[in-house]
Amino acid sequence: MHNDDLLIAYSNILRRKASLQVDLLAPEQKFMEDILLEAKQVLSVSYISIWILKEIGADTIIECVAHTEWANGNSPDVFPTLNKNDFGNYFSAIEFGESIVAHDAETDERTAEFLEPYLKPQNIKAMLDTIIFQDGFPSGVICCEQVGQTRKWRKEEIHFAEVISDCCTYRFMAKKQALLEVELEKLAFVDELTQAFNRRFFFESIDSMHAFHKRNDYPLTIALIDLDDFKKINDTHGHDVGDKVLKKLVLAVKSQLRKEDLFCRFGGEEFIVAFQCLNASQAKDVLKRVLQSAIDNPVQLDDKEIEYSFSAGVCQVNFDDNISKSIKTADTALYKVKETGKRNIAIGK
Repeated sequence: MHNDDLLIAYSNILRRKASLQVDLLAPEQKFMEDILLEAKQVLSVSYISIWILKEIGADTIIECVAHTEWANGNSPDVFPTLNKNDFGNYFSAIEFGESIVAHDAETDERTAEFLEPYLKPQNIKAMLDTIIFQDGFPSGVICCEQVGQTRKWRKEEIHFAEVISDCCTYRFMAKKQALLEVELEKLAFVDELTQAFNRRFFFESIDSMHAFHKRNDYPLTIALIDLDDFKKINDTHGHDVGDKVLKKLVLAVKSQLRKEDLFCRFGGEEFIVAFQCLNASQAKDVLKRVLQSAIDNPVQLDDKEIEYSFSAGVCQVNFDDNISKSIKTADTALYKVKETGKRNIAIGK
């Protein structure tokens, strides 16, 4: 097969590869590495890298986010960047939106700016940079580099490099959508004020948790936590202070929980915990530590401290009953604490 026919064939393979499902929430190096390595082999170039335009304060920079030399986990801790103030011709060419075809990178006015800081030290003789677009505007480049000798880039090679950019555009658009979906999911399941999961997330999660523990005969314990005298805090100090108390409680609880425990804001000043593989007594011990931490660490304001505490009811799940009954039992235990002095934890039966 002629080289040009091979490039056409590989263009189609690359497009197909770009459509494969990958972890779009991973760093760019990870989800673009397969395409870059294959493209490098097909074009027979020394390096291929991805550079993304960014605004940092008043400066426009371009940052390298993926490189064929960084394969297999060799990414640097700090990514290389270029500033528009230092390389005006190159940035102008990118913003114009046409491929930068530099047969001789040392003499092409768009790339000659790199002569001393980069081309000579790295022995780069030819560059082919094609544009990545987002929403119709240039957002970065695919940079193909040839070491050791100048190179007359053929139109088929330029077209192939543009296909690489199109693949990047496709995956970056997919990444943007994936990030949006994560954010929407967060809005659906995370309480905006406290950043704890919300009531909806609890009920989305608890049935599978209940089934798992029942199947394996592991204990599962539910606890309801309710801030003491929260209305008084709001009425005395204002809702801004009340919000600070809610956030402080969430931090105190999270500091004592394990990753596998489910902690959610249940409504208002009430929170719910599902302790996986802990019985009621063990869960109560955890909550005792949380309560002591809350008592010992009041909310600090500029001129005063706001003390707070909570009451809690605990119930070990009976797998013959539904989860609602366990929540009700924990709730009953909670209000018995409220009626007998607050600032305590009780196990419901």
